[in-house]
Amino acid sequence: MKSLFKGRKPRRIGDSTLQRLALDVLQRLNRAETPNEAIEQILTAVKEFTGVSAVGIRLRDGDDYPYYYYDGFSDVHVEMESSLCGYDDDGDLIRDREGKPVLECMCGLVIQGRTDGSKPFFTEGGSFHSNNTSELLNNTADEDRLTHTRNVCNAQGYESVALIPLRSKDSIIGLLQLNDEDEGRYTEEMILFLEGLGESIGIALAHMKEEAWRRDAEAERERLLYRYRLRLRELNTLYNVSELLDKPDLTVEEAVQGIVELLPAGMQYPEAAVARIVVEDKEFKTDGFRETGWRIESPIRVYDKTMGSVEVHYREEKPESFNGPFLDEEVKLLDAVSEQVFRILEHREKSEWQTQLDRYALILSDEEVRHLRTLVTEDISITQMDQDGLDYPDVPQEGSEQLVKSWLYLKNVLDLNWKLLLKLQSLLGG
Repeated sequence: MKSLFKGRKPRRIGDSTLQRLALDVLQRLNRAETPNEAIEQILTAVKEFTGVSAVGIRLRDGDDYPYYYYDGFSDVHVEMESSLCGYDDDGDLIRDREGKPVLECMCGLVIQGRTDGSKPFFTEGGSFHSNNTSELLNNTADEDRLTHTRNVCNAQGYESVALIPLRSKDSIIGLLQLNDEDEGRYTEEMILFLEGLGESIGIALAHMKEEAWRRDAEAERERLLYRYRLRLRELNTLYNVSELLDKPDLTVEEAVQGIVELLPAGMQYPEAAVARIVVEDKEFKTDGFRETGWRIESPIRVYDKTMGSVEVHYREEKPESFNGPFLDEEVKLLDAVSEQVFRILEHREKSEWQTQLDRYALILSDEEVRHLRTLVTEDISITQMDQDGLDYPDVPQEGSEQLVKSWLYLKNVLDLNWKLLLKLQSLLGG
């Protein structure tokens, strides 16, 4: 250790200054509310008290340890030195026998705890320090320094460099770096002090990260619980709609009005929600309904025809979500309710068709009744039954027996359509 500080006399920082630095750092750590704020405060204090021109903290990010925060380093330096991972000629990450990524240069050596305290530029605490990087590089080889060094710090003009591990319990979680263009910035006492400070910083940062993780986990738990409760509301609304529709002798109007009154309870802000269902020229609304700009709407389609809509409006502004203030689940709920209203109207229309079929059953043949029922079931309107009149193709002169049978079947269907159309037009006109 002593040989490190021979030659130019290092600048001394008194014990009282170091004590004030330690106290200031601890106070800033206690006041900080987030790891980001704590790191920024720490580096500000270290830079002010030591007087070095550049400071930085590296923390783990995946397999790498980039600069998490820095002050005084140029953008060029940070771009060149931020990543410590080594890559082969194919661009693949280099890993050791244990599968861990190989971290390059002195920063990687310190972070991975591969220093040798018997060498003058390392300490027993695992730090690296040099008061003259040019002299160090001239007098040592990579083998002496235990790693291949990039020498970027020296190329950027930094003669004094100190790399201090940040420890938490038995592991190294990052690194504190201090650089200066002048030689002789560090004393043995300062390095030992910074090692102790690095351990305090490492413990504090690990604790703050753990607390932040717990807060995030709690926030995520609350979010999931909130969405779960909303989901229960939506399912409860659909269940109540289903129960409502199971009631016997319920008219279409009563069913739709009952549905619209159930909708607000399924929303995320039920106290602010009002609803309306429009079916053709009729409206079904909750009490106090009024149109606002905060709304969702789902169309009601019956046989490809839009017959109305299901709407929910908020009477006051709410926080933005998936669709304005509405969640994706609420949009899906409205679509499901719209489908229920469609089923009601479909059942009504089919019932009306059945009444007409019963009325005409005495004057239509069994084949005509079956054909008409098929047309209704397959959603073919009366106007579609005579799409081309009797303009079916001529009987094929050549072809397989199956082709001729298909032509005969088509001719029979078109003939039946035409006869049925004429009869129904006569009946309806009468």
